[in-house]
Amino acid sequence: MVLYVSACHSGSMFSDYDTRYRRINVYIMTSCLPDEVSSKVMKSDEQNTHFSTQFGVAWTKDSDKYNRSKRTLQQQYHKVKFSLASPRKPSTAMQYGQKIF
Repeated sequence: MVLYVSACHSGSMFSDYDTRYRRINVYIMTSCLPDEVSSKVMKSDEQNTHFSTQFGVAWTKDSDKYNRSKRTLQQQYHKVKFSLASPRKPSTAMQYGQKIF
């Protein structure tokens, strides 16, 4: 199973995952570290809500651009993590769980 989690402090949900659940065959990519806020990119002042994060946009663009059946999760992770390394909107994509299938 593969999970993509885009939320503020999303890394906190899985920070002890590798030590507690290493036998479960799940790969997780989060938008940020446990103590980090996800970088927002689309906001509605009228509704006072955010519709997307920089992580969500980077992941969607990568998924649309490349053939997912020929691209590894590691390739996608490194591409998405690199795209989040902006000095203006820093966010650190993280991965947890089973990294090799």
